[in-house]
Amino acid sequence: MKDSNHINPQPKTQVFIIEDEYYAAVELKHNLSQLRPDYVLVGQAEDVEGSIDFLSGHHVDLIIADIRLSDGYSFEALDQLHLTDVPIIFTTAYAQYRERAASYRMVDFLLKPIARAALQQALEKFEIETNKTNV
Repeated sequence: MKDSNHINPQPKTQVFIIEDEYYAAVELKHNLSQLRPDYVLVGQAEDVEGSIDFLSGHHVDLIIADIRLSDGYSFEALDQLHLTDVPIIFTTAYAQYRERAASYRMVDFLLKPIARAALQQALEKFEIETNKTNV
């Protein structure tokens, strides 16, 4: 018999970051941990190859991806792995990639430098879209 007082907690949201700029990655991780301490950063890559290596063997709930990387574009990893069902918050300094980004399950498209409030809004959009709650 189940204990009616015991509520199974919702699984923690697993986030993967693709960012090749060191300080941008540090700031993004800091803001994410402050805005959503219940989210778990399960991995990070700074290039297409590292993204493919990690994502080919791990499930994630959300990807936060820079577009232009040192060895190509994050689109290449997403295409190679056929990641059409994973929500993505794109981050970039280049507005011209918005249309291409929209062909994926784009939650939001944030231009760098990323304001903390913009990241907050993007995370709220993700939670509404996926029916996840910020506990």
